[in-house]
Amino acid sequence: MSISDTSIEKKAITVSMLSALSFSILGFGFSLFSSSQAVLLDAAFNLISAVTVFFGLKISNLVNAPISFKRPAGYVALEPLYILIKGFIVFGLTSFVVVSNIILLLNGGNELKLGAIIIYLLVALVGNIITYLYLKVQVKKTDSPIVLIETENWMINTLITASIAASFVAAFLLKDGFLSPYIKYMDQVVVIAVGLLTISVPIRAMNTGTKELLLSGQDEATQLDIEKLIDNELEHDKIERYKAYILKTGRRRWVTVYLTPSQKNLQLTYSDKLKGRITKAISTFYSNVDVEIILTERA
Repeated sequence: MSISDTSIEKKAITVSMLSALSFSILGFGFSLFSSSQAVLLDAAFNLISAVTVFFGLKISNLVNAPISFKRPAGYVALEPLYILIKGFIVFGLTSFVVVSNIILLLNGGNELKLGAIIIYLLVALVGNIITYLYLKVQVKKTDSPIVLIETENWMINTLITASIAASFVAAFLLKDGFLSPYIKYMDQVVVIAVGLLTISVPIRAMNTGTKELLLSGQDEATQLDIEKLIDNELEHDKIERYKAYILKTGRRRWVTVYLTPSQKNLQLTYSDKLKGRITKAISTFYSNVDVEIILTERA
């Protein structure tokens, strides 16, 4: 990652952290005033996001540090570890909130100050949209997995806030109608529904982090895509067969190609030139790629 990319990454992470911290403070204040579990949930998520993004900023500094003999792979494993831990925390919080609101719902719900809730949700929605659009632009300029997951989190947060806002606006408009006896259950119903609909997101994050920490292979689509790029480079070379092994940890991808050449006396320069060609071909579509060419009689 270049110095420019690193600067973009740090700025994007900082904006995400400060936005999350601001909305968490605002949310906790409004939740106390309105007695809303939905607002409390939103504030808690933002606080967790602010804390984890702070560590993400520290991890970004380490990941961009130069490699050494002590750490030939650098600190790239910290990124999937970060994603795994953040996914686990969000999953735990979501599960706890869903269960506690089911209990509250069964106990008769709670009375709400709909006006205060709607004011908070509208302010939060505008802020979420601005933060998401900013990160969406920045993620295209850098290959940082941390910025990517923050962009996805803000997109989900925006959708959640929009759906909650729509629900409470509807409740406010119907508060004097035939649905008024059920308004006190609205908060719990919305929180439970949002929790169940979004719980797959931290599960996916935990799955991704675990796979990368265990150095699992790439998904089939990426494997086939990279193999096609290698095929194109080997099309006119005298190669009997090859196998490509692809690993990805954080933002870094390792591609090891075992080749069986038809000519047994290929010079070392051929291997170096081929490595350069394959690296260039893959780097057109995938950043932070390390390619290793190994000539063998049995690929």
